[in-house]
Amino acid sequence: MPSFGNLPLEIALEIVKALCPHCTPKSRLPWYEAPVYGETYKYGCDCGNAHGETFISALAHLCLTSKLLNTLATPHLYHRPWCVRWPMLARTLLARPDLARHVKHLIGYSWETDDLPLDDSQCPMEVVDYYYDVLDPRWDNTAGESERGVPVHILTSLCPNLAALEVFKDFLDRSEPASFLKQVRNVQLRHSNPDDGMDLSYLRQMAREATHLTRLVCHSMNLDTLQSWQEPISLPTFSRLTHLRIKHSAVAPEYLPVLFAACPRLQSFSYSYGRGTGGFGQFTPLEAQKALVSYAPNLGSLHLDPGFHVDCGYNSDRTRMRSLADLSRLEHLALTLGCFLPGPPRRGSDEPDGSDPMLLIHLLPTSIRSFRILPDISRPHLFGLPIIRTILDSINTDPSLGMPTTLGSYAFEKSRPKSNSVVVQTLLDKGLIILGKASLTELGNFKGDNITSGWSALNGQTQSAYVQGGVKHREMRLGHTVPGLRVALLRARPSEFLQVTAPYLSEPKQTALSAPLQSRAALYDMKPTVGSTPMDGIFVISTTFDTVGAMAKSVDDLATLRDWSGLRLGFVDPDKWWLPPGLVTPVEEVKTQIKASYEAAMKKIQSSGGEVIYPVELVHPKQNGIGKAMDTIFDYEPRGVVAKYLETRDDPNMKSLEDIANFNIEHADLELPEDYPNQNAILDALNHKFTRTDYEAAKATLQKEALENGVRRIMEEGRLDAIIGPTDGPLASISAAIGGPIATMPVGLLNLHGRPFGLSVITLPKHDGVLFKVMSAWEATFPKRALPPLLLKQDTNL
Repeated sequence: MPSFGNLPLEIALEIVKALCPHCTPKSRLPWYEAPVYGETYKYGCDCGNAHGETFISALAHLCLTSKLLNTLATPHLYHRPWCVRWPMLARTLLARPDLARHVKHLIGYSWETDDLPLDDSQCPMEVVDYYYDVLDPRWDNTAGESERGVPVHILTSLCPNLAALEVFKDFLDRSEPASFLKQVRNVQLRHSNPDDGMDLSYLRQMAREATHLTRLVCHSMNLDTLQSWQEPISLPTFSRLTHLRIKHSAVAPEYLPVLFAACPRLQSFSYSYGRGTGGFGQFTPLEAQKALVSYAPNLGSLHLDPGFHVDCGYNSDRTRMRSLADLSRLEHLALTLGCFLPGPPRRGSDEPDGSDPMLLIHLLPTSIRSFRILPDISRPHLFGLPIIRTILDSINTDPSLGMPTTLGSYAFEKSRPKSNSVVVQTLLDKGLIILGKASLTELGNFKGDNITSGWSALNGQTQSAYVQGGVKHREMRLGHTVPGLRVALLRARPSEFLQVTAPYLSEPKQTALSAPLQSRAALYDMKPTVGSTPMDGIFVISTTFDTVGAMAKSVDDLATLRDWSGLRLGFVDPDKWWLPPGLVTPVEEVKTQIKASYEAAMKKIQSSGGEVIYPVELVHPKQNGIGKAMDTIFDYEPRGVVAKYLETRDDPNMKSLEDIANFNIEHADLELPEDYPNQNAILDALNHKFTRTDYEAAKATLQKEALENGVRRIMEEGRLDAIIGPTDGPLASISAAIGGPIATMPVGLLNLHGRPFGLSVITLPKHDGVLFKVMSAWEATFPKRALPPLLLKQDTNL
């Protein structure tokens, strides 16, 4: 059996390197939780934790195994040395300068102070002599200098390659400048008594002495208003500092401009209000916004938890953030709800209670790539408050909310709705919070032939967060993304993603493409019965087929029911229910995988207590004139429906479908590019020859053939609660034809390219509750939805 010593040198070196807490990245944390120095580690960032001690112990044992392993492991053992008695480490480094050159990171939280005062009764004589004779021959204890700074002074002076230092602030208490900090690039300071807190003097010391400092973490700062009365607020410049984190602290508003002005190269700022430290005059979110915009224009990441203090005035809407749009380089943002929502009023106040719906108005700059809402334990009045993260850009919002409604078209770029849509106003009246808007396929995919889903002239092509390599030109009409679902929010930049989580108010279901599209984001989707949701103020092309629905990462956001008992479900034959080649490029490998998952799902449901009927011979959209009737309605209704919607907007030049068509022709360079040069869907609606009689006959056909002789007959004969089929099939067309509800459920990712796929479930009109039960049982039985790999690579938290 081969021994460790017989391994090839490069393999042995990799094993040793993997044990070094300094050299080997562990599981990565999100950017807003990771240490600001070096790599982002989940563990190993502090040798004092269990994993760090285990690694160092393993390295120490390797050093005793053989000469070869000693040579390989010793440098890594000293990269981040762990010790309680600092004088013993100092003696070793004095005797072995070759080892001292390997030290890159010192952690002094466990250093005992019993070794002070510095004399030969507490420390090795060579350490005492080194300090008095070499480092500080002019030292005079009568000058009042604190000896707590001696260990740091000695150890840092012995380590020429030291880059990172973590100590209590007491170890830096000195009466004279300490040149030993000059080479240190990363510093983390803690206060030994968090209830007291550090003042501005320690930042001044860092700015003067650590001239190469790039990353600074301060725990338990206390920069309050009382201090500003006692001393002038000033701070030398941190000429190289790019990352600043202030944790569990209290900072008065007058200090923020000083802090940011002193850091002209600041790229990352993280702040959390102190749990023990309680200062006077904690800054408000709006004051933070003003200081950041004025003094930190290059900021790339921001993590802000300003907490809540009774004297901060958070009871007023005037204290919340308005916009960070001027931070044009901001890519990563994490905020508590309190940053953009008003807090509770003071007792006895007549001011609003803070639960009034507020929207995140223009907060995010176009450069943003990840946005996360942080837990806010200081605002229990917001616990459980439902949040609609995104609504589609075809749903009207009042101009006062600051969110335009463009439909993805230049024709509506500058016009504004007159008021909120009924759906939006209802959500706001019920206390829900809406954070933003999402792009969509232009005009809800009612424009031209063969437009890839997710493309609009105004916003460009959206990109799936699951499929690498982008959308191939005219790959297929469905592409591989969901139009408008901002797993990726794009302004013609398909490599940048914005995380937004459910629930998500989605676009009206205007065609048979809807259900297949929702499955391509691995989400749960619910389209209610047509007519059950008011559509006033929402751009639609059909009152017969269109309604507004919701998408969510979890059914918990939609309903909560958890078992299959009592459900009798019919499954269609997947071989008869594939989308046509004009919509999806047929790939045998994909069909095989979807069919295998489909059959496995039936068996799993049956074994979990549900009844499965397979196959059910459901009427197909190509049968009995159903498809032709739907085409007639799609051509007949848009002229009147669109004109009614345009009455809700304030543009006098845009009052009819003809006006939209004319605008596209006049602005063909924007609206009819080479890739999508026609608007045939609009022209078909304008030039059709159908009469009112034809229209009514088409509706009657759907009522008879699709509903009564189709879905209703099959379900009543089979005593079915719902019917299930692949989302990569036309089941959504039958649902649209009968005006019934439809839901989608995620199944998995395709092996071919990682695109999600799922199942669709339909039932009779006005039986929406059945679908909630099916989705809830599905989520409780099957594996969790897959997370988007392209977002995970960017350290976003899903």
